[in-house]
Amino acid sequence: MTPYRDYTQAVCSCLRHATSEEKQAVAQELQDHLADHADALVEAGWDPEEAQAHALAAMGEAQEVGLPSSVAHPLPGAAGSGGAGGHRPPAPHPRPVGQRLEQPSGPG
Repeated sequence: MTPYRDYTQAVCSCLRHATSEEKQAVAQELQDHLADHADALVEAGWDPEEAQAHALAAMGEAQEVGLPSSVAHPLPGAAGSGGAGGHRPPAPHPRPVGQRLEQPSGPG
């Protein structure tokens, strides 16, 4: 079990139209991202538990991460999805790609 399991399950529970395989892929991607973030903080001198907590906090609330994905990717042919079999482009990411997080000051 990973320290991010509850978070990834909460995000995936918001993905109403995703298959179980898609939810599993999203969960793995989120876990990998969170672990990479926490590992980078540990390398910068953070306590591992604090680094994990910071990585989770930086990600945002699970519902805020999961719900926009459900809205941006409705079932094909669903009302508002661009017609029968249509697909709308995904919503813009809430943070600009490549934006760096504030560098931690590290311990004392």
